[in-house]
Amino acid sequence: EEAPPAAETDATADIGEGDVTDLGDVVGDAMPDLTADLVEDLDSESVVEDASVVADVDDKTTDEEPAEVADVEETPETPDEAIATDEAAEAEAQQQAEAEAPVVQSGPFIDIFGDVLLSLEMVDETHAQVHQHYTNEALSGKKVVGLYFSADWCGPCKQFTPDLVNFYNKMNSRRGKQNEFEIVWISRCRTVDDFGQYFTQMNWLALPPNEAMGQ
Repeated sequence: EEAPPAAETDATADIGEGDVTDLGDVVGDAMPDLTADLVEDLDSESVVEDASVVADVDDKTTDEEPAEVADVEETPETPDEAIATDEAAEAEAQQQAEAEAPVVQSGPFIDIFGDVLLSLEMVDETHAQVHQHYTNEALSGKKVVGLYFSADWCGPCKQFTPDLVNFYNKMNSRRGKQNEFEIVWISRCRTVDDFGQYFTQMNWLALPPNEAMGQ
């Protein structure tokens, strides 16, 4: 075998023995420069990042501040708006006062029957509900008003009542004359309970029992 060239053998030997110290020296000499460069790079990046963070914070602050100011600021009320508000409040107060004030009625029906008449509505077969009506409203548009004096303890009255109901329904179902006829029952029952039981057989109006009984 041929021996390797002497130059290559010498180079290997030089790196293995004599240049170890020199390599360390080279690395040691270069470290301060590398460290300085690294510190400078890190400082530059930190400054850039800090600047971008500050810029972001400033942008957000700038964007948010007008919204906060807009929320805090209130548009002053103009004189016209203030007047409109006062007028609306006065109108509402007047409506409430009118609703609470009693309705004043007058006329011949009020002289005869008073302010209130009653009607009865069957809720089911065993329950009924009594409604109150202002007299003038209940008799408005009626061309004929009949007064029916009757009591539950009167046998002939109880026999006649169903026939009167049929007549009442027939009169108010005539073509062109619907609901022009009305009957007001003047009770002669002895108690309010008797009044209620007997009223379930009728479909017209009634004078309140305490007024009918003179109480």
